Amino acid sequence: MSELKSLTGEKTLKVLEKMGINSIEKLIFHFPIRYEDETIITKIADISLDCECQLEGIVETTKILYGPKKQVISDIYDDTGLVRVRLFYFFQTN
Repeated sequence: MSELKSLTGEKTLKVLEKMGINSIEKLIFHFPIRYEDETIITKIADISLDCECQLEGIVETTKILYGPKKQVISDIYDDTGLVRVRLFYFFQTN
């Protein structure tokens, strides 16, 4: 624990201790339960309805819909196709 003590505060050190992380090596190789690898970019043509993936493309249009719940709808395209994305949680400043 002394290795980690120099890197964190007391509160963080207690949280890490509860998680069984007591060395820098364990900290480096710890992956959260809901870890998602965001390094793999999927082409639009390769996505499916139940796919959780990272897309990279050009935003063609964006509009904000006002109603019971605000939404942003964007059309995004890449060299393989077009996809419409609906966001429910967003910041208007972006």
